Parts: sequence; structure tokens; C-alpha cells
Amino acid sequence: GFQEIADLGGMKAISSHSTCLAAERVRRFRRLVHDNNTSVVQIYGQWNYFQFGTKGIDERTPGPTVAFNISDRDGAIIGYDEVSRLAALNRPPIQLRTGCFCNPGACQEALSLCDDDVTEQHASGHVCGDR
Repeated sequence: GFQEIADLGGMKAISSHSTCLAAERVRRFRRLVHDNNTSVVQIYGQWNYFQFGTKGIDERTPGPTVAFNISDRDGAIIGYDEVSRLAALNRPPIQLRTGCFCNPGACQEALSLCDDDVTEQHASGHVCGDR
């Protein structure tokens, strides 16, 4: 518990390390392109607009959570269930928190969905998952 946090240098050190990992993930995501030069990863939120400078990580750097979707070469979003399953095949498995229904408002904004889109999806029985 608390002793482990102290042994790791405290919450500030843990936060800084987590943010550094996120920054590296974003750098690598931005370099991924399909054979037709379209982006593989669509990044949302503050990381989408973040410009890496020479100062490294500071108080202006977004936090350690990176919201993203994976697209096929034609730009269609690959469902997060499939992305999660493929990540789990890696050794060691890549751990992802997938989905967006824990924060539907953020999902709606990120995907540019209007209220009618969300209502229609819910009425059709789509409440969580992408299968």
C-alpha cells in the first residue's frame, strides 16, 4: 500500500513516470501509418493537440491516459473488442481499458455524435461493446 508508493518515490514520481509512458506511446502512435500513408491511430483529447518540445514532460503535458481508436487503411474504425482481443495475444499481453460507455458524454464528443445518434444506438439495443 502506502509503503510501496513511498518506495517508488511517491505519487509525484509515479505520475511523472506514467505520463512519460503515455508520451512515448503517443510518439509511437503518430508514426504508425498504413501502406497508403493514412494514420493507423486516431488520438483524442489533449494528446491529439499536444506538441512535443525540447523541455520534455512538464505541467502542461496531458495526463497519462491516452484515448484512441485504431483505423483500417480505408479509415474505418476497428472495434475495440477486436483491438482488445488482438492486444491480449501479444506476449506479454498488452493491457488496454477499452470502450467508452463509462463516459458516454466524452465518447459522444470525441466521435462527433449528435444526441439523435446516441438515442438511436441505445434504442437499437447497443448499450456496450461493439460486437
